[in-house]
Amino acid sequence: MASLTLIRRNDTLEKGVITEPDHVQFYFLRLFQPDLLMNVGMCKINLRLPENLSLKGKRQVLKSVTSRVRNKFNVSVAEVDNNDRWQMATIGVCCVSNDNRHANEMLSKVVDFVISSRFEAEILDYEIEIVPIW
Repeated sequence: MASLTLIRRNDTLEKGVITEPDHVQFYFLRLFQPDLLMNVGMCKINLRLPENLSLKGKRQVLKSVTSRVRNKFNVSVAEVDNNDRWQMATIGVCCVSNDNRHANEMLSKVVDFVISSRFEAEILDYEIEIVPIW
């Protein structure tokens, strides 16, 4: 971790005390020390299980989805919401990369895989967010 602080004066960045929001510090690190940055990609996928009649059936479908996604893409996958609703599920997918385009591409491929696979689930919506961390 870098312990750089900055100050913004007349659209220039100088060393000193940070007076602007954290995005100024992020901008400085991205320009001058890009190797210190990692990107965490997060994706939330809302699924509907229309032919499911019990929590046991939901568990079987989600186990199939999560294990196939985990094995194919080497990402972290877990059920994150709608735990008690047997016809709805929300799964979270997470990856870490040094390039935000790579993280976005990987998560988009995960969503495409879930859409094109013949699981007993349909995607209602999904949300991808890339967070830079240094």
